[in-house]
Parts: sequence; C-alpha cells; structure tokens
Amino acid sequence: KKKELSCEECELNGKQKVNGEGNITTAQVIIIGEAPGRNEEKLGQPFVGQSGILLRAMLFESGAGFTDVYLTNVVKCRPDGNVTPSKQMIKCCKRLLDEELIQAKNKKLIIAYGDTAANGLGINCGITEDRGKFFDTSYGKVMVTSHQSYMVRAGEVEYHGKSLLEFMVDDIKRAKIFIETGRWFKDIRDKIKVIRTVDDIQTMQVAFQNFIGKVGLDFETNMFDMYHKDFKVVSLALSKGVEQVWWINLRSLDKELIEKALRAAKDIYWQGNVVMHGSDFDLQVANSLSWGLKEVDDTLHVLYLLEGGKRVGGKKLKRLALDYTDYGDYGVDIENINSLPDEEVMLYNCADALVTVELFDRFYARMTDSLKYAYKTVLAPARILLTTASVNGMKIDIAYAIELSKELQVRIEDYENRANTEVGYEINMNSPKQVLNFLKSKGLNISSTGEEVLELYKSDAFVRLVLDYRRAKKLLGTYVNPYIIDHTKEGNFVHGKFSLVTAATGRVAGTDPNLMNVP
Repeated sequence: KKKELSCEECELNGKQKVNGEGNITTAQVIIIGEAPGRNEEKLGQPFVGQSGILLRAMLFESGAGFTDVYLTNVVKCRPDGNVTPSKQMIKCCKRLLDEELIQAKNKKLIIAYGDTAANGLGINCGITEDRGKFFDTSYGKVMVTSHQSYMVRAGEVEYHGKSLLEFMVDDIKRAKIFIETGRWFKDIRDKIKVIRTVDDIQTMQVAFQNFIGKVGLDFETNMFDMYHKDFKVVSLALSKGVEQVWWINLRSLDKELIEKALRAAKDIYWQGNVVMHGSDFDLQVANSLSWGLKEVDDTLHVLYLLEGGKRVGGKKLKRLALDYTDYGDYGVDIENINSLPDEEVMLYNCADALVTVELFDRFYARMTDSLKYAYKTVLAPARILLTTASVNGMKIDIAYAIELSKELQVRIEDYENRANTEVGYEINMNSPKQVLNFLKSKGLNISSTGEEVLELYKSDAFVRLVLDYRRAKKLLGTYVNPYIIDHTKEGNFVHGKFSLVTAATGRVAGTDPNLMNVP
C-alpha cells in the first residue's frame, strides 16, 4: 500500500485552506475544480472568483437546477501565482478529498472541471478529446469538462456557430439528463427498425423510395483491414435523414435473408443521396460487398473546408457528436465488437448513421458558395478517384522483393564488417553515440551524426560507409520487408490508404503504406 502524504509534506503547508461548500451528505452532484484562486483564498469559499461566478451562471443557464450541489477542489490551498497544482500537491491533498467523497452518500455524479481535477480522481484523459465524457472510477461516475477559467481566457471564440460557453453548458445539461435517467447518451430505440423478415426489407424499400433527403450509411466490421482474409462486415445502418434508421445484422440473419437485405441496401445506396463520415473506409467496405463505388457526401470533407484546411483526419465522429448534437457519449468499445451483444452494436451503428446526417446538414449549411463549389468539384471527385486507386491496389513482384531483401541483408552485413575492420573493434552502427565518438577520435570536428551533418563530411570513407549503411537499413526495414510481410494482400497487391483531410497544405496523404513515398 502506498504511503499517504500529509499537509506537512506539501509546499503549500501553512496557507489558507479553502474547504468545500454545500451539504456533502445530501449532495447529488459533486463539482470538483483544481485549486482555489485569489478570491477563494480571501473569502474561504470555493468557486467565488471570476471563473467560479461563470460556473454558477452556467449551472443556471443549463437549467440543471441542481438543488443539492457540493463544490470543492482537488487541492485545498492556492498555489503561488495560481499555477497548475503539481502532482505532489494533489497527492498531499488526496486524503482530504477522499474524506469528503466518503461522506457523499447521496451522490449520483461527480463533475471534474479540467485535467487536474480529472487526474486527481484517477482519470488519465485529455480535455480536448474527452470533454463531456463519462468515466467509471472508484469514486463513482465522473463526467469531465473544461475548467471554467479556460472560458474566461478564451472569450467568445466560436467553432462552427457554437461558442465554448455553449459547449460547457451542454455538458452540464448532459449531467442533468444522467442524474434524472441514468443515461449519458440519447435513447434512439424508437427510431430504429431492425430487419428480421422479408416484410421488413420491403418496408425499408418503400420508405426510401423517392426519398430525396440525405441517407446516412455506416458499416461495422470485425477489423479495419478490409483486405485481410478474415475481414467481415458485422452490420450496417441506413438512416432516412435523422428520423428513422434501418439496421441489418449480418451475423445473425440466415444467408438467404442477408442476400435479400443486402440487395435492397445496395439499391438504396445507388439511388440515394448517401453521406458518410470518413468515406474512404466505408466506400471500400461497400465495394467489398460488390456494391461498387460512387460519389458520396462526407462530413470530414466539409469540416476540412470549414476549418480552412486544418487537419481533421483524426476528428472522431463521437467527438463531433458530443460537440454538435444531443446524442451524447454513445460510444462503446467497438474494437472488441465480436464480444459485444447485438443490442450494443445496433445502438452504436445506428447512432453513427443518424449523427452523420445531422452533422453533415449542420456543417454544409455553414459553407459559403465558394466552399461548396470546391467541395463538389474538387474534393468529391478526388475522393472517388483515390478510393478507386486504393481498391485497385498496386501489384508487387514478391519474388523480386524477396531477392532484394536478401541482397540488402548481405549488403548491410558487409557494411558492418567493413566498419568493424576500420574501427578495430565491433561498433554498433545504429548507435549515434558510438559513431560520433569514433568520428571525433579521427579528428573530425563534428557535432552530430544527423544525415545533413554527415553529408558535409562525405569525403571521409567511414562517413560514406555510415550513410550507405543507414540507407540500406531504411530500404530494408521501411520499404522492402514491410511490403513482403505486412502490406501485400491476396494476389500480391498492396492497397494503400489516401486521405484528403490529413495534410494542412491540401496535398494528398498516404498511409499503410505511403505509396507516394517509395524511393
């Protein structure tokens, strides 16, 4: 058991303590900040400074109406200069926080304001990605949100028509819903139609017939490598705008019904105005079902243009849903989809389809005519072109690659032997320190073994040996062996990925592998 630290071991010992405010034994909501500020220290109350007043205003604005709220901080004394409390400070105050929370017999939720408060409760998170999410801890359910002082510093900054204040007010509204219902995500069961019979398929076909709105399409798969021999599509969801969504469970229906359902879904795919989130993946999944490829709308492409070309490739649908919809934190551990019950997969899959449509409508409405023109005439056709390139793949001459691998291994071994001979002992060519020390021992006035520096000393035979060795190692380890072992799929094809929303410069980015970076 780790030794608990005390106030005497803290650098803040002797300063004015600011205890919690409220009735801890009856409070339903515990609000925890990081530490008192100047006003809090002076008055002996938490959350009474400028940022604290903002918090109280947000509680009122959200309509949360928490009648029993307890306010406190993970650190009870004000750090000098209002700096972020250190880990040592948090550890020293942990005993006091634990004593408070043990008394909170009636609590339903803890709201942690900022990284420091979250860390003090044992949550390892980043506010940018995890704001508004709920975590299970030894203290109970915790919702994490931004520290209110961030709002004071940031001012009235807006993101696509929504201010930071509105984001935080929405977090508090989610907290209210959780306290009242026990849910931290929107219940969408009344919108879901599950395909179980031929009649269900026919009902779905009729519903989408002549529908001119957006059709949200989302697939759930057992892995992200769609060219792996064990790749399978688990389920798919087709939303009719944001009103209804049909779910097809491919792991429980019989073969004949699956074939009929997929034929109907394929017709909807080709006839409808389909929108996806990250279409490069979902289009290839559709193609794996023999649906073919078509131009579709994509929330990420619209967001990329709205944000002026900033990288949005990593923008997760769940994060955007938290920020701009009322669906809440509906995510599940989808990476372990094979062990998830059907209902969890259904709710996740269907929410993805519905959220995609809602986000697209919101973001597209904020685009200028010139951005819409760029979207329709550049991004959309480029996306289908690059997806086609991914699907077609690049043929690899495996026999030649294997011979090249052997040749490079022989060449690398020869470089190592020649280096050992020149040095007079066994030198590790991969060690910058050992290489640098030897070069200095030869009288070279050299500061590092970076490639640009070594290029300046190419007249030295050993330097040329090092450069040749590194290039051979990179060829073997980055370009030859990975293609043989990891990247080449059925038929000896490599299916690289291409992204239009990853590079801030607007250029196409390649991964898994980067086919545009092969020497």
